[in-house]
Amino acid sequence: MRGRNWIFGSLAALFFIPAVAAQECPANIRLAGEHTLPQGMEYRGTVVGGLSGLAFDAAGGTYLALSDDRSEGGPARFYRLKVAAGAVEVVGMTTLKRPDGSAYPPRAVDPEAIALLPGGGILWSTEAHPKDQAQAALLLADAEGRELRALPMPARYLNDGAGKGSRDNLGFEGLALMPDGKTVAVASENALAQDGPVASLTEESPARIMLVDLATGAVSREVVYTVGRIPSAPPEGARGNPDNGISEILALDAETLLVQERAWIPGRGNVIRLYKVAFAGATDVKDFDSLQGRDVVPVAKTLFLDFACLNTKLDNFEGLAWGPVLPNGARTLVAVSDDNFNKRQVTKFLLIEVGK
Repeated sequence: MRGRNWIFGSLAALFFIPAVAAQECPANIRLAGEHTLPQGMEYRGTVVGGLSGLAFDAAGGTYLALSDDRSEGGPARFYRLKVAAGAVEVVGMTTLKRPDGSAYPPRAVDPEAIALLPGGGILWSTEAHPKDQAQAALLLADAEGRELRALPMPARYLNDGAGKGSRDNLGFEGLALMPDGKTVAVASENALAQDGPVASLTEESPARIMLVDLATGAVSREVVYTVGRIPSAPPEGARGNPDNGISEILALDAETLLVQERAWIPGRGNVIRLYKVAFAGATDVKDFDSLQGRDVVPVAKTLFLDFACLNTKLDNFEGLAWGPVLPNGARTLVAVSDDNFNKRQVTKFLLIEVGK
């Protein structure tokens, strides 16, 4: 660790917050603090970057921040961020390990989302990368990061080399522990290969969200969430391919989620939007290996927060976590961006107050 890496503190801490937003946020939501980590900041011999998943440990007042390093720049890992004395700093790092206690080899996994479980264990997701024979997976681990078991994976999520399964780098991006502490929701970034197209300027993408029993691994329910079209076209001459997809989910209650869509448009930047979705009325598709030809009612989505109203420069926001409830009854929402270990991007934290 090079020096002390202060991030943000309590709502009483001093941060630069623009006086006038470009657009109005909902009356009960405001940006309370923000900070960007130094580019290439190191901690215990690793670069603190690629932060794609976030979970709050209420017992210790800390956040677990999952890196999506594929064991290439360092071991697959998560960091621990401690809230103390009006600030947050990186205070720990845990290597994710295989059942035999060894670190995962390069490109064997692609960590994207993390949930802290009752009792202190964790559940984390890895995306599919067919060229590396890496399949989508949900992995249960102990507090020291050692894999205990993989939850059973429905065959429809596994790449078969014949046009079925999770698309390369478009798999399990969102993970949320439900209020019962026994169920997790997991969301794919875009549609499975056999279900429909990826999001584009002209097409939406039917992504799946599963509800999974932690004890048995059984899928209790599965619904379709329609990822929106890419919000706008890149300006003429811009380099790169625009995209849009689910980057994280959070539980609101037993029947309701917040779903974060993260779009990137070359030459314009990121568009980050949170939608409120309810399971009620949506078709249960857990018995459908493909959505093609099916009459499916997706979950209804209502805009909860467009990050543009926060009037701060946006980046590739992927991690989200509920923090502590404030004395006024509002909840804290912490967001972090994944810099992709790219010098042109940043690791940025936002502290958002969400009132009743």
